[in-house]
Amino acid sequence: MSPRPDASHTSVRVQIAGNVFDLHQGEVSRLVSRLEPAEIRDHFVEIRGRRYPVKQALGAATGLDLSDFTSQHARSALRRLGLPVGRLSSAHTGRAASRGSAAPSARRNQTPATSQAAAPSVPVTPADLAATLGGYQNRWVAIQRNQVITDQDSFSDTVAWLRASNMKADAVFLVPQDPERLLAGLAT
Repeated sequence: MSPRPDASHTSVRVQIAGNVFDLHQGEVSRLVSRLEPAEIRDHFVEIRGRRYPVKQALGAATGLDLSDFTSQHARSALRRLGLPVGRLSSAHTGRAASRGSAAPSARRNQTPATSQAAAPSVPVTPADLAATLGGYQNRWVAIQRNQVITDQDSFSDTVAWLRASNMKADAVFLVPQDPERLLAGLAT
């Protein structure tokens, strides 16, 4: 998922929709991390442990309307900045998916660095899911496709966020102190 070390830069100049932008990794990360992630349909960028649709991230960084550029433009610019860019499913490529790992105190999964040819996916084993949930102890989480889409202080806050974001979750629950114990109980 991560770009090659020699391909990453902390600043890049990009031209999108006839406009030239000087993007800086720290500034893009700061702007995007203030947002609640929208639903990810396919491609995402990971910033401070949270996954965002690539177009949402580039739109926040440039101020452009999301219809002014393609996902390919967004992926290219964000990858050139050295930000990890990935894909939720490998269905389009036919490649095997890599596994996710934990991201303490984050609202989205982190995935390990993989080759650009491999498409990252969400956790697929109970151990992966337990590791992912480890950063959310005593927090209410909403899960979609085995991915944490938000974490909140209460059940009602979680449901309110889902309604405000017009999103649906596969599950909403309070993560216990030991997420492995929760998953062991679900497996039996």
